[in-house]
Amino acid sequence: MSVKIHTADGTPRPILNHINATCQQGERIGLLGRNGSGKSTLARLLAGLERATGGKIQKLPSRARVMLLLQRPEEHFSRATVLAEVASYAPKRIDSPTIYALLEKVGLSSKLAARSPRFLSTGQQRQVAIACALATQSSLLVLDEPMAGLDMVGRSLVRETLSQLDPERGRILFIISHHPDDLMGVVEQFWILDQGNLLYNGPLQNTPLAALAACLSPTDPSLFYALRRLESRDIPLPSEAYGYQTPQGLAAILSDVAEKYL
Repeated sequence: MSVKIHTADGTPRPILNHINATCQQGERIGLLGRNGSGKSTLARLLAGLERATGGKIQKLPSRARVMLLLQRPEEHFSRATVLAEVASYAPKRIDSPTIYALLEKVGLSSKLAARSPRFLSTGQQRQVAIACALATQSSLLVLDEPMAGLDMVGRSLVRETLSQLDPERGRILFIISHHPDDLMGVVEQFWILDQGNLLYNGPLQNTPLAALAACLSPTDPSLFYALRRLESRDIPLPSEAYGYQTPQGLAAILSDVAEKYL
């Protein structure tokens, strides 16, 4: 599928270019890419909020069964209690015990149900938002940067919550991020976007360093971690590895070294 927008002078500009990928029921997929890579556009396509200008999404559940959780969802909380907030997302009337079970599923005590969601920690608010998403009983959940703006404690809390979600009834989970580290242990598949192109689509453990680097900033810890791992195994590294200018440059160097020695 492809998506184009029209600029102020009427010139069409591509946002997504010939994306061709498949996901299976029950899969957890990490959608990675830098800002402007097309992640949010793809999320809106999956949620039925955008239309592709070329191609189509096949076998997508009806919009009623797709849930897109936007960034910083706590800013949109409108109910007096956690219980009422979660209940407001259910497609039909939901009883309190079911809500308590949802809260416990995302790592929250049912004792928080009577509290205002606005007075919880930001990490707990994200957990409430995930419980709201689960309450929709959607078969496709798309979480847009669920760890955005969180400190280390909050990120760890949300990461643990997501890693423990079970694929109920074949539910597909898409998690958007530009930090690969946030998705380690949470997803099994990576889709990596760069300037609207799908660079990689496959198992986490097979992700090429060069593709991974496309969604990293020059100071992202993931590449430094790979560098230190090679050093710890006494593998000789060229001097260029310590003076790289771009993450892609370092990734290419490390990829060559790994292919030669590992």
